[in-house]
Amino acid sequence: MKFKFQMEEVRKNPQIYFNHNIGVFLNSPETLATIDYLCLLFSATSFEYKEHYEKINQVLSKTDWSKEDPILHYFYLTISGVKMRSIYNAPEAFNFFIESYNLALIINDYELIARSLIYIASAYNQLNQYENSLEYAEKAVHLISRLSNTLIICDIYMTLGTVLLKLNRYDESYKFYKIAEEYYNGVTDKEKYFNYMILLMNISEVCQCLNLDKSSTSYSAFTLELIEKNDFALYLQNSALLINEFYKKNNQPDKANQILAYYYKVFTDEICQKNNTINSKNAVKDFFNLDSMHKLQALNDQLNSQVALLNDIVLLNRPISTNLNDKLQEIIEAIPNNEFVPFYQAKWSIKNQSILGAEMLIRWKKSNGTIISPSEFIDIIENKSIMIEISEMLIGQAIKDLSSIIKYFPDFKLSINVSPYQLLNQDLPKLLESLCLIYNVPNSSIEIEIVERTIIDDNDTALEKLNRLKDKGFIIVLDDFGAGYSSLSLLNDFPIDIVKIDRSLVNNIDKNSKAKVLFSSLVSILNDLSIRTVAEGIETYEQLKIIQKTLCDEGQGFLIHKPCCASDFRLTLNKIL
Repeated sequence: MKFKFQMEEVRKNPQIYFNHNIGVFLNSPETLATIDYLCLLFSATSFEYKEHYEKINQVLSKTDWSKEDPILHYFYLTISGVKMRSIYNAPEAFNFFIESYNLALIINDYELIARSLIYIASAYNQLNQYENSLEYAEKAVHLISRLSNTLIICDIYMTLGTVLLKLNRYDESYKFYKIAEEYYNGVTDKEKYFNYMILLMNISEVCQCLNLDKSSTSYSAFTLELIEKNDFALYLQNSALLINEFYKKNNQPDKANQILAYYYKVFTDEICQKNNTINSKNAVKDFFNLDSMHKLQALNDQLNSQVALLNDIVLLNRPISTNLNDKLQEIIEAIPNNEFVPFYQAKWSIKNQSILGAEMLIRWKKSNGTIISPSEFIDIIENKSIMIEISEMLIGQAIKDLSSIIKYFPDFKLSINVSPYQLLNQDLPKLLESLCLIYNVPNSSIEIEIVERTIIDDNDTALEKLNRLKDKGFIIVLDDFGAGYSSLSLLNDFPIDIVKIDRSLVNNIDKNSKAKVLFSSLVSILNDLSIRTVAEGIETYEQLKIIQKTLCDEGQGFLIHKPCCASDFRLTLNKIL
């Protein structure tokens, strides 16, 4: 953690760090630790400090990294990549970033993994391989729910915005840049951060593309103010032309010309001599296979799951049978093979049977094609950390599927079941928001289904999480209402939008007059509270006819639609078009 903090301080303002510490390197180098050399190396990536960079790098190049903390080696690789990128040697930068990604996976640090993904995206960007760049930027976004470092989250969204800008997807680019800006609003002294200035520069550029001239001018003026106030100019060799335009737009032609003259040497001495490698796809070393890197990450996740399960067993002091242990091991091995897949069951209007949305359900599809019901494995994983890992994978896929559906059915809702363990131990608001942003899905298209036990287990935490979800526009659904000891007071104390009435109250509705009255009365009360209702487990036409005579809004059950895989569900929807 100490190493990361020191590196973040350099990233904040490289020139200040360089000016404050270069004297120690020149006069008392023996007092410096490896991390100090690395921080100085990072601060010296500006072309102005080329000679210093080379001298510091000579020292570090002799380091036996096997005897150092792996994080230090990681920093050396990324700094080397940043230096190569700064002189437009994108292929060499790419190779350094891939090595750093490999090492980050081995270290198993999500912050480092995310940072490497950002760097890989930036290298692809410089190689003009924008679709590849987008892929890695999106991979970084998928990690946001596991990150607590606001600065990395800012950089992730800024990187995604930059790729989208290159792809001429200006509206999306602007959206992600503004999200990054919003995150920076929570950072103390944000105006002293180099990357904040870069963000403002990028927002100005995309505003210009969107013909938002007034905003573009405002952002460019503020960018220039920060450049001059913080002496950021030395590190802007890759943006010289853009800064030149900013000065011209700000009616400062002398400074515009000065910027071009200032960077002329770099563009001639450093970049042109590497002309044979600029944008060369073939220059990237092919022995780094990215598919292998992803498999390594999956293996890391598998090993982490094994450790987490052992930890759960030890902490809970639970005896574990041989059969259960075998099943756990089988589940762990299934995760990197993507054997857990989303199935969808339609929810439909009671009034006219039109499909309104679908509930995402988990299924285990083994390599031999066998489909395993959740009843055979959900109890094993429900209160364990691998539940979070599996849910992240399934939710990501489900929201991706939803993104194609809402193009034709804009009011379609996706329901996602959340266990008590997930709500209390997973940052669902951050995860769902980031995924919705990636796939351009409105938050209001997502319904979060919880059961009463979720609220009872930890009332305060559950309320805080549900309110966060509600504030972000997600819809809160109370599932299985009527089963057990359901209390109407929950509807008053928690932000519930929809109640799903348990199948136990539907099963006998056509055979038991009390069940019929109870169902009808419950629906009426909920309707008076402006809470929508869903009847679960409708399996016969007789049940449907009775429910249609009530004020119930939606239905779900085998009568209309059975759970199916994504491709079959799309066929169902295609029949409606």
